[in-house]
Amino acid sequence: GNLVNRAVSLCSKYNDAKVPDVKVPKEMEYPFDIKEYVQKMDAAFKNLRNCEAANAVAHACSLGNKWLADLEPWKMKDDVAKRDIAVRQLLEVVYVLAHLFSPFIPRACAAIFKKLNTEPVAMVTLKNDFTNLKVGTTVEVGDVLFDILGALRETDLREVNHLIWKYNFGVYTTKKFVSSHYHIL
Repeated sequence: GNLVNRAVSLCSKYNDAKVPDVKVPKEMEYPFDIKEYVQKMDAAFKNLRNCEAANAVAHACSLGNKWLADLEPWKMKDDVAKRDIAVRQLLEVVYVLAHLFSPFIPRACAAIFKKLNTEPVAMVTLKNDFTNLKVGTTVEVGDVLFDILGALRETDLREVNHLIWKYNFGVYTTKKFVSSHYHIL
């Protein structure tokens, strides 16, 4: 959810909420190999190893988060061209991840495709150079994807506590540690 929100928010802030029209350099470093992860998922599903497929998707997402944290496009105020490339690639990463996550969280992924104003395609047709979105397509910031506390208000549940801790797995960056935040209902 945070990666999606960052992508559409950065696009809204720096690119008038439209997929930037930029040439991505051939030497661009991508966060992960799309075809590799589609193949990993396919092999896992064919052998009824759903947990293995889910772990592959989670790993791709972790790589996308690390790529973004290391790139820091929000700090590229003086290099607009580089920032626009980063925003474009971030939107592409989110689009691809929505495809990969769709077997597991279809409603959330449908909301992501709606935010990107782009229909999903067959996973095997995703372009490995992260050029799947149409230039100029308007993206929608809207609400956060997973509003836990908002959902809580719509039920009879009540929050009794929440936890925040540092843990030794997940996304690592050179500049900060990973933490997690859970609400106990």
